[in-house]
Amino acid sequence: MKQKDIENLIEDVKSNEVMDAIQSIKPNSEVTLKVQGDIIWHDGNSTNITAQQIADKIAELRAEKDKP
Repeated sequence: MKQKDIENLIEDVKSNEVMDAIQSIKPNSEVTLKVQGDIIWHDGNSTNITAQQIADKIAELRAEKDKP
């Protein structure tokens, strides 16, 4: 992922939401999310998870959480 994509993605979300989204997309992914927004893919991001996929998954997880 490009740095700018990550910056835009995490601008309005908490880091735990980014990690939850990544783990939801690929449960066995090995990543580190740096404070400045960099995602370090220890597994090489073999499934090519994009910033858009992460943003979409965050929205989905938030909607599930907000259900009564």
